[in-house]
Amino acid sequence: MPSDTIVAERRGAMDTAPGRVCDGDMIQILGFLLIGVVIGVLARVLRPGRSGLSMGATVGVGLVAALVGGIVATLLGTGSLDELDFLGFVVAVIAAIVLIPVAEGIAGKKK
Repeated sequence: MPSDTIVAERRGAMDTAPGRVCDGDMIQILGFLLIGVVIGVLARVLRPGRSGLSMGATVGVGLVAALVGGIVATLLGTGSLDELDFLGFVVAVIAAIVLIPVAEGIAGKKK
């Protein structure tokens, strides 16, 4: 017989139709976007020299870097993709600093 918690979780899962975003998912998406903005802007400030990236591209770099930080933290066992801990945040900022020139090179080729 399943426990009450498992039954409640199953019942909650049935309440959300496939393809529909529930409130908890929306908060995680907004949090991920906010962290991407913070990481992208922080990396842009910490990286010396002028950046040729638009703000949208900077946010994109921050989002990719947040994923990298979350994956590294998960692999090291200190965090998860759902929650970016301190180590994941530091790795994400470093990844963004490394990714900014890559993004500038890609953006430069498109011009």
